[in-house]
Amino acid sequence: GYRAKKSVHWRSVLARLAFQVLGDLDLAKTQSDENPVYYVQYAHARICSILRHAEELLSESDPPELAVDGGD
Repeated sequence: GYRAKKSVHWRSVLARLAFQVLGDLDLAKTQSDENPVYYVQYAHARICSILRHAEELLSESDPPELAVDGGD
């Protein structure tokens, strides 16, 4: 779907950026802490997961109450 296409697009953009910045295609392909693009991809995946979870919570018929501290 749309998210998959966007994910592929951003991975492509980030890989090109990494290659330009790093100049090392082998490093740009690795999924390790040596590759800064890996951190961006990981952050993107986590954010998408959080948003999916939030959508699930909000779509429930009885959403949970949010506690608000009034400072009392």
